[in-house]
Amino acid sequence: MLKRLSGHFIFSLLCLLPALCQAGNSKKYPLSKKGNFLFPINPGKPGSLTGNMGEIRSNHFHGGLDIRTGWASGVPVYAAKEGYVSRVFMAGEGYGNTLFITHPDGFVTVYAHLESLARPLHDYVKRQQYELKTFEIDLNFRKDVFRVNQGDTVAISGNTGSSRGPHLHFEIRDTAGITYNPLSFGFEEIKDNLSPVVDKLALYPLDIQTRINGKFERTEILVKEAGKEFIATSLPEVSGTLGLEIKARDRINNGTSNGGIYCIEMYIDGKLVYFHNLQQFPHEKTNHVNQLINYRHFRLSGEKFQKLYSPDGYFQSGFMPRDQKGKISIPPGKISLAEIHLWDVYGNKRICKIKLKGAAAKVPVLPPAEPAKKLKYDILDNTLIISSNGKGTESEAIALYKDGNARPLSPAYATATERIFLHDLRRILPDSAVLTDKAKIVFSFVAGVSPAEGGSFSLPGVGITIPPGILFDTLYLEAKKEEKDLVRINSSLIPLTGMATISQTCAACPGADSARYRAYAEAMSGTFNKSLYTERRNGNLFFNSKYLGRFKTLKDTTPPLIKTGICNESWAKFNVYDNLSGLHKMDAYLNGEWILMVWDKKQHLLYADPWPWQKPMKGEFKLVVSDHAGNVSTFTRKL
Repeated sequence: MLKRLSGHFIFSLLCLLPALCQAGNSKKYPLSKKGNFLFPINPGKPGSLTGNMGEIRSNHFHGGLDIRTGWASGVPVYAAKEGYVSRVFMAGEGYGNTLFITHPDGFVTVYAHLESLARPLHDYVKRQQYELKTFEIDLNFRKDVFRVNQGDTVAISGNTGSSRGPHLHFEIRDTAGITYNPLSFGFEEIKDNLSPVVDKLALYPLDIQTRINGKFERTEILVKEAGKEFIATSLPEVSGTLGLEIKARDRINNGTSNGGIYCIEMYIDGKLVYFHNLQQFPHEKTNHVNQLINYRHFRLSGEKFQKLYSPDGYFQSGFMPRDQKGKISIPPGKISLAEIHLWDVYGNKRICKIKLKGAAAKVPVLPPAEPAKKLKYDILDNTLIISSNGKGTESEAIALYKDGNARPLSPAYATATERIFLHDLRRILPDSAVLTDKAKIVFSFVAGVSPAEGGSFSLPGVGITIPPGILFDTLYLEAKKEEKDLVRINSSLIPLTGMATISQTCAACPGADSARYRAYAEAMSGTFNKSLYTERRNGNLFFNSKYLGRFKTLKDTTPPLIKTGICNESWAKFNVYDNLSGLHKMDAYLNGEWILMVWDKKQHLLYADPWPWQKPMKGEFKLVVSDHAGNVSTFTRKL
């Protein structure tokens, strides 16, 4: 965890320091058309982007620009405008080494994945790291402590944090935390005359009566390019209420071909029914991308389909009108035209069209009876979907049980191999579904949890607290202890915006080795390797998780692994790994004095950064690495 402190207390000392190193007269460079910002990398020269604002990343919207630095670190980073350094943090993951500059007009520019900072800021941050004996640090500064002129060299670009390669991540925010699209400010360094591209469409059922080509299931639709438009290659027949999803991407000249779409509008028969744009959004809401895309499909396939309908739990903002939800209903026999207009920030536009034919609700026509062998179930929004792999007749219903009372449920429709039963979970949460003695499902529903209210629930061996506001939609909570140390809470395919608190009994936890027991979340691969912050209270483990799914209690007795790369008078470099609970502390000492070790999590790389930097490393070097379970590894060498 970053150690955070304020720079207020050092104001009287640092107000005497000069401004950061200057690059010269910035007026020779062109400024942005709006806001008069200077492009932070090679201003005045053609630039290239590997990512734009609004690009859909894993679990978040991309909040700025990824600017190429020639596939290498070490490029000067210039202040986009005059102001003062308001924040600096150094980290081994995420944004890595990051600089914030606050400007007189209320904007804040952010520069991330930096290799180093300009002096004297670099020297001050390093002194603070040595004083606090930590690499990861978060510092805030008052005005006039570190002053910046437009065009000053404020940092050197790098590849720190979770960066996939050397580049500069650049953002424009305001002091209220709103992130703005930097390209809308008109940087001449970035040229773009390419229009967005549509790869596929999908139709999604939004109520229990919905049928898409006779089925209650998400259906993908192929498209073909026809001049400046994309046209669906089929005419789906639909009934009930449905939503459209689109897999689309923006292209930028000499840059990314997988960018986010700046603006989308959808029309049904010429009427606007949905739109949004990514001119700006609250930085704290970047993980709301998980509800604007089909998160379930993304987790299972890696494909990013963006919803063209407003989820019920989505936060309201200026670009998501309350009365345009994008939910579609086509009367029987009518053919309606859906037009999707897509723009990038430069005004390059594409239109995607799909026709939808309204179909009458059909009475299920079922094949001859055949004994069912098993039942399985799934949940889509409010609908419980139960499928039987045996054929049957329309009158052959299953029984839904609740508190010992049976309720018959007839098939909704059938395929060549299955019968499909649909139940609205808003009516009752069933205990079980029974077709035969051998075809039975036992459910573990606890309650329906609304996004606005959340709730706390206690079951034998399992507890869960869901704070208000972390759900995007109603959660039909399922919770059970499957094994002695294994708990299941719904599925990891359900997104959260914040932390749920989960507890489970742990018979071994009061013992002498209790600190070695932690909770681990199951990954998509089926392995339990996501270590969670865990507290032990009265024989129970309490842990926080941004994910639902399965959780297991494991004991970690294996110390971290230290692999030596270089360790001599000039440099010390190591690769450090942990098999389970994760790395906690990494401290190095030279002749008993603490020295700074820089951590790069993505490369498992740890290397020395002694102070002062000219000082050779001679004498007894010692590295001590511990994990979250208290296991410790030590490396020593005489230099």
